[in-house]
Amino acid sequence: AGLQKHVELARVQHELRLRRGAINTSGSPSTSVDSKRVGAWQECNMEMNVAFYMTADMAKPYNSYVTDLQNDDLRVLIYAGDADLMCNWNGNQAWTRALEFWHTRSCAQCQAVLSSTR
Repeated sequence: AGLQKHVELARVQHELRLRRGAINTSGSPSTSVDSKRVGAWQECNMEMNVAFYMTADMAKPYNSYVTDLQNDDLRVLIYAGDADLMCNWNGNQAWTRALEFWHTRSCAQCQAVLSSTR
């Protein structure tokens, strides 16, 4: 309930760069989903959770793999979509900056690359 009220705030929707009306706050589910409007906000969408589970796309720690690749001097791209609240770019930036590998000092100076088509 607390998160629901927070997400409904106009300033929060602005900061999340949501289009006006992108979140249906009426409480009744939308019958159609398109690029301009999604169904009612759900703190935990179990249908989406089951879909990820059925494809074995579950949260896994990859930090040791990334460290190994970087220690082998291979470049790594860590990507997060702009509308993903669960696995967002802020979280990815935090865990990648916490990695320890031989380029750690030089990578601490790296800037995140942000792109927007809006």
